[in-house]
Amino acid sequence: MNIKLFVSVFLAGFIFLLTPLSIAQNPPADQMELIKWMLYYYKQPKPKTFPIKLNAFSKAGLFDEEKRQFPFLGFASTVFRNNSSMITEWVNNIKDLPKNHKKVILIALWLSNTKESNAILKQSQFQSIIEGKNYYNFDTRQEPPNLDRLYKTYGGFLDIQWGRFLATGDKEPVQLIISTLEYGEHFGTIEKLKGKDKNTLSDKEKDQIIKEATFNSAMWSLRSNSMQHPLVKKYCEEIYENGDINSTAKQWLGVLLTQINPDKYKLDKNK
Repeated sequence: MNIKLFVSVFLAGFIFLLTPLSIAQNPPADQMELIKWMLYYYKQPKPKTFPIKLNAFSKAGLFDEEKRQFPFLGFASTVFRNNSSMITEWVNNIKDLPKNHKKVILIALWLSNTKESNAILKQSQFQSIIEGKNYYNFDTRQEPPNLDRLYKTYGGFLDIQWGRFLATGDKEPVQLIISTLEYGEHFGTIEKLKGKDKNTLSDKEKDQIIKEATFNSAMWSLRSNSMQHPLVKKYCEEIYENGDINSTAKQWLGVLLTQINPDKYKLDKNK
C-alpha cells in the first residue's frame, strides 16, 4: 500500500457530508431536503420534529452506510442530550426501522450519555442492537467517550464536531476543529513520502502523515463551512483575534482568513 492509498483509507472517516460538496454531488431530492434540514437546524431548532426526521432519514437511505454517519452521531447525540426528557418517546418512534438503521441512532443515543439514555440502553432489546463491533470503534459496553476529548487524530473527530455545531451553533466544536490546525507543522509530509511503501514507514512517519491529513481536512472543512455558515466565519475571526490557541494553529487560521475574508485580513508576518 503506497502513501496515497494509505491516506485515502485514513480519510474514509472524513466524509463532511454536510458541506457544499454534497450539493455538487447531486443527491436525490429527498436526501437533499433532509441534509438541508440538518445543515441549518441550529438556526431554528424544532426538537419535536426530530423523530419524524429520523424515520425520514431511514426511508431516504441516509443511514445505509455506517461509515458516513460521523456527522449524524455528533448532531443526534447533541439533540438527544439537550432534550433528554423526550428520549423515551423518540425511541418508541423508531422501533419499526431496520436494525442497522436503529443501530446508528442508538449509538448516537449512547454517546449522549444522559440518565434517560443510559436507562433505555440497559434494556436487552436495545442493548443487543448496539453490542459488538461497529465502524466507529466504540466499545458500547463501556462509558461513552467525552466528545470534547476525543483524540484529534480519531478518524471521525472533525465530522463529529461539525455535527455538534449543526445541532446548536455553539462555538466550542468549531474551536476544537481549529485546534487541529496545529498539525500544520507537518505540512508537506505526505508529498515528501509519496510513493514510499506503507510497510516501510516508521511509526513517527505514520503519525505525521495522519496529522497532516487531519490538518488538510480541517482547513478544507473550515473553508467550506465558513462559506456556507456566516456563524462559522464569525467564530474563526473571534478565535483568531481573541482565542487561546496554539501559535501554529493561529498562523494557519490566519492563512485561512485571508482566503475567506480577504477584504479584512491580509497576510501579516507580524501575527
